[in-house]
Amino acid sequence: MATQLKDFATSAVAVVEPETPAVVVAQLMRKHHIGALVVVDALEKTRPVGIVTDRDLVLELMAEGLDPAVFTAGDIMS
Repeated sequence: MATQLKDFATSAVAVVEPETPAVVVAQLMRKHHIGALVVVDALEKTRPVGIVTDRDLVLELMAEGLDPAVFTAGDIMS
């Protein structure tokens, strides 16, 4: 039997709202052992509005020496 994508993927998706502090985004990534979170509309929680990755945290905040407690997922999402 051929291997299918569903054999590797998970159906559970971790999400945050745009106003979630970037430091909380990083903590959630660590807690769930993931490298990205889907950013969803604050009112319509099933509507994705962006994605924030561990790379976004590093390049947009840490490499620039910025405080992740000041910025939100909405500030750094793609």
